[in-house]
Amino acid sequence: MQVEKAPDGNAEQRDASGPSLTASLAPIAVMIVALTLYTVWFARTEQTLYHADQVTYWSFSRSLADLARHDPIEAVRSVVRSVAEDDVNLLPAVPISLAMLIFGGSRTVYLLAVMLVYGSATAAALVFALRRVGARPPPWAVPLAFALLATVWQPVFIGYLGLGGVALALVVLGLVIPDMTAPARTRTLLVAGCVLGVLVLFRRWWGIWGVALLIVLLIDAGWRYLRSDDRGVKGLREAFRTFFFVSLGSGLTVIALAAPVLVHKLRTDYADRFSAYTHESVAARWASVVDHFGLLGLLAVAAGGVLLAAKLKRPGPGVFLLAHLAATFVVMTRIQDHTPQHWWLYAAQALLVVGWALSRVTPDLPARWGFWVLASSAAAGVLLTASVFFPAGPANRATLGPLVPADVIRPTIRHDLGEIDRMLGYLDRGIGSSGAKLYVLASSPTLSDHVLAFSNISLNAAHRSPAAILQATHVDRWHGFPRGLLAADVVLVADPIQLHLRPEFQRVVAEPAKSFLEGTDVALAFDRLPEVFELDGGVLVRVFLRLRPNTPEEISALSDRLRRFYPDRPDIYSPE
Repeated sequence: MQVEKAPDGNAEQRDASGPSLTASLAPIAVMIVALTLYTVWFARTEQTLYHADQVTYWSFSRSLADLARHDPIEAVRSVVRSVAEDDVNLLPAVPISLAMLIFGGSRTVYLLAVMLVYGSATAAALVFALRRVGARPPPWAVPLAFALLATVWQPVFIGYLGLGGVALALVVLGLVIPDMTAPARTRTLLVAGCVLGVLVLFRRWWGIWGVALLIVLLIDAGWRYLRSDDRGVKGLREAFRTFFFVSLGSGLTVIALAAPVLVHKLRTDYADRFSAYTHESVAARWASVVDHFGLLGLLAVAAGGVLLAAKLKRPGPGVFLLAHLAATFVVMTRIQDHTPQHWWLYAAQALLVVGWALSRVTPDLPARWGFWVLASSAAAGVLLTASVFFPAGPANRATLGPLVPADVIRPTIRHDLGEIDRMLGYLDRGIGSSGAKLYVLASSPTLSDHVLAFSNISLNAAHRSPAAILQATHVDRWHGFPRGLLAADVVLVADPIQLHLRPEFQRVVAEPAKSFLEGTDVALAFDRLPEVFELDGGVLVRVFLRLRPNTPEEISALSDRLRRFYPDRPDIYSPE
């Protein structure tokens, strides 16, 4: 029987205390089955065109599955190359593509694979982390933690698969936190660092979580050193040991697997690139936190942190998790505002705080208090889960206000799919086998190059025109001058102009769109065709056919207009 030190300094017989691992996982299996049934309903109900990150990894997973079916060795090489060289790599698509290899590449299979693979892994990782910190989770603790933080599932249904990173993050925390009370083996810390390195490579934005973790580890190391009786080299080495080996393991992993990407990341000014996504006030950012988690969810995390700090003889682990949440928020908001997938950056810490408090604190309360804490937690979990999964029911934002999340799961229904199909058929006939290139001068969920380029996979169709679509520019400081427009033979323009950000961040879309709608500068080289297509929201799509190459004067006129907004950015105003 192995006896280990728990984070509160008490010796506990972990393998003989609390429920067995099988008993802990049984309620999780029930939760996953319920999520599976809901996922099938959702996928069959939704009728839309997917775009950007909603479809990127669905497409990656399908392509990787097709490649693996015909050439498994090349599929492995493609994954290795993408991890080493690509900012958005194939690593998260590997387990999803294996599922598609067996069951096909439909949207239903994709969502189910993400839920079953990464959802199950996240739940199991939470059990692992809780048992590592000595929490001995009762069977109901993990499902209740997920119920109180139900929005953890919301991005999955949009099409994101970064949920797998939550599982990796929980493993890192489970390996690192016990070291705060009893020094862990060097090997354990190096493994934690290696997992952190894989997490950073899993999706680019998980680097924010990793940076925040290292910041908090560094602060904790400094605090340990200041409180240490040994201010010499030995005390310094012991205080900074965790930070050093975790940093070393993660750094070596990233260098070994993706040195070119690391160099690119270090050279990229992400604050400039994503400045278009950073425009909310401080108050608006905090409001977005409430919108995502709901006040009840935030209260559960805050209460969990307070209970842990009060219960544990050494409150460091609980404070550490709350500090990591705060550091992640600061680093994230200095780069950009949150999109749905970025809320996963807080999921591992929040789930661990809530699960830890439920597992370790509530069983030790007096019976009456324990009952009321458990009953109120269960009631809050039911309300939060119902509001996220069934927003049309009584437990919704309109009824309960900010107590429940505003970010909910709702199938998207488009009513213009027939018109989209008609437009693609029209383009098929016009482009035919001529090799003409198509540019989509719009940037919104209603119409964009992404929407149409992936329309075949969304509609389960076989149109030829999506393959002719050129990659368009969308965000000024990220993509720069719309060079593809000058190479296009056919241009689709939305009326009114379609943007997904404020106009001042998408001049490279809005200004050339004005040219076409008003018949000036670069549009003079095109002829407006009579066919018009009407999409949802009354958006009209007009088709322009190139008659001749653009003259230098026409290009300069557009360039001069862009220069007025960005006089010091030739990458934005000049096609050169």
